[in-house]
Amino acid sequence: MASELPDGAFQLRPYSLSSAPEDPLWRITVRRSRSDGGRPAGEVSSFLHDRVGIGSTLLVSPPFGEVVLDDFDAPLLLASSGIGATSLVGMLRRLGATGPRRPVTVVHADRSAWTHPLRFDVERCVRDLGERLHVWYEDVWYEDVWYEDTEDAPAHARRGPVDLTEPELPPGTRAHLCGPGSSTRELRPALVRAGLTPKGIGHEVFGPDLWQDPG
Repeated sequence: MASELPDGAFQLRPYSLSSAPEDPLWRITVRRSRSDGGRPAGEVSSFLHDRVGIGSTLLVSPPFGEVVLDDFDAPLLLASSGIGATSLVGMLRRLGATGPRRPVTVVHADRSAWTHPLRFDVERCVRDLGERLHVWYEDVWYEDVWYEDTEDAPAHARRGPVDLTEPELPPGTRAHLCGPGSSTRELRPALVRAGLTPKGIGHEVFGPDLWQDPG
């Protein structure tokens, strides 16, 4: 997507589709990047939240990206952190529309349930698939006790960093990882140690940090 900002700058930004191809409208989900300490607010996200509304026109490209839902029958792991959840919502909606032919494990890491992007969309999609969402939060407040203690809840919340030894991954699992580079750098080697083949792990970085493939 390209936007001409009020100061005349022309900015390019990639955003994930958080909807399925079958949906009547294509949707993107943009989290506003607010100023934090010495870091300024995000120019493009602020522009979209403050200036773009019904009737606005934006220049966009056809959808593209490194991580797309594959057509294999192998078990599937969808793992996200932070705003990386937006891409996985589109995949989950696609699986729900077409009917999954494979076991699906869904994992997410975030600061808390309140900062979890599209949390209720993810829960609904996972419930519709008959699966359970595994989440790790840096902070689990007392309001979230029901979330981790109720057996019928769509998700099981834990405190701390993601531990991929907890959800049991079937042999031959293929994985899609979406999130900041720091998270992906940790998760991908952990999956290789757990027995997944590197070629079966797709990854896409979300956020301003650069990423180098850990191999």
